Amino acid sequence: MRKYNSYRKAKYYIFRLLSLKDRSSEEIKGKLLSKGYNKEIVDQLISEFIKKGYINDEKFAYNFSKSRIFGKKYGRKLVEFELAKKGISKDVREKVIEDLYKNISEEELARDLAEKKMKSYKDLPDEVKKRRLVGFLSRRGFSWEIIRKVFLEVFEEVDNS
Repeated sequence: MRKYNSYRKAKYYIFRLLSLKDRSSEEIKGKLLSKGYNKEIVDQLISEFIKKGYINDEKFAYNFSKSRIFGKKYGRKLVEFELAKKGISKDVREKVIEDLYKNISEEELARDLAEKKMKSYKDLPDEVKKRRLVGFLSRRGFSWEIIRKVFLEVFEEVDNS
C-alpha cells in the first residue's frame, strides 16, 4: 500500500510541476529525488510520462532555446550551456541549436545588443566602454570571433560620429 501511495503522490507531483511550465526529464527527476521519492518509482514514472508525450526533452529544448534566443538574445554558447544544465543530451542540444541558429544571424543579434548597450555607456571613457562591451557580449554567450567583429563595427561607428 505504501508503494502505491508514494507512486500516486509522485505522479501528481509531476503533473503539478508540468502544469506550471515545461521541464526536462532530468529536472523532474531531480525534483522528485530531492523530495525523497524512490528512484525506481521516479524512473518508472518518467518513462511513462515520456511514452505518453507529457515529457519531451526535444520539445522542451526548442521552447527553452527560443525564449533565450529571441527573448533574452543569448548567444549559441550560453544557450548550449543552459540546456546542458537542464540535463538535455548532447545530440538534442546540437540539433536544436543548429536548427534555431540557421535562420538567425548570431552576429546581428550581438550587434543589436551592443548598439543598445552602448547607449547606456555614453558618459563613460572609451576604454571602460570597450571593456564593458566585451564582457557583456561574452556573458551573453557569443563567440570571440563574433564579439571581435561587432566590437570593431560598433567602435568604428562611434569614431565616425
